[in-house]
Amino acid sequence: MEDQTQLLVLLLMCAGGALCAALYDIFAFFRRWTKKAFFLQLWDCLYVLLCSAFLLMLWCDIGRVQLRLYLVFSVICGALLYHFGIGFYVRLCLEKCINTICGMLKKRAEKTSKKLEK
Repeated sequence: MEDQTQLLVLLLMCAGGALCAALYDIFAFFRRWTKKAFFLQLWDCLYVLLCSAFLLMLWCDIGRVQLRLYLVFSVICGALLYHFGIGFYVRLCLEKCINTICGMLKKRAEKTSKKLEK
């Protein structure tokens, strides 16, 4: 029974690492529009705080407040699996969705400005 519990904890922490990597992709996408160093540092600090709080809650809940080395390795493995696996497709879909929404908003703004000019 103990081995099954450890495997479940490993998989959950791996999923937590993948979720943190996905969150980083979202933050990286919005960092593109920020040019000032102060705001870039603010984004990075916010990301680190969110991931730290999330992983700490996950560790306390799943690991029963015991920080084990395999929990740390499973978080790193989950982030690497996301980055080298599905991460490319998630970034591509996110970029296409944002570009489509921006294109629709731009067309709507052009139509509205033409109506106002008349």
